[in-house]
Amino acid sequence: SGEVYDITYTDGTVEQHVEASDLRPKKVPVDAGRWPTGADVERLLDDVSDIWLGAVIDAVHADGTYDITYVDDGTMEKHVECSEIRRRRQPLDPPPEVWSSSCSFLCEPNSLV
Repeated sequence: SGEVYDITYTDGTVEQHVEASDLRPKKVPVDAGRWPTGADVERLLDDVSDIWLGAVIDAVHADGTYDITYVDDGTMEKHVECSEIRRRRQPLDPPPEVWSSSCSFLCEPNSLV
């Protein structure tokens, strides 16, 4: 008999005396760690209509998933697959009230029309 291990599964179940030959290394997705915390990304909402929404990476998990916060309303989503995230392709356009209150120093007030 070879090496044996005690295993604790993610649901808390424990299995004792598991033969090393019955185990295999955990596969880490190729894209794991691709997006660092704070990265500006887009999240795929509808693959049929190709709808993407701006988000920011909040956390990176060892399983290759990400926690994100949507830029438009601050909603958080946990464990989003890497295949549903891409680099943000367009800068987000804030609504006029945001421009007038926080970005007025960038241009003349009448040039926003």
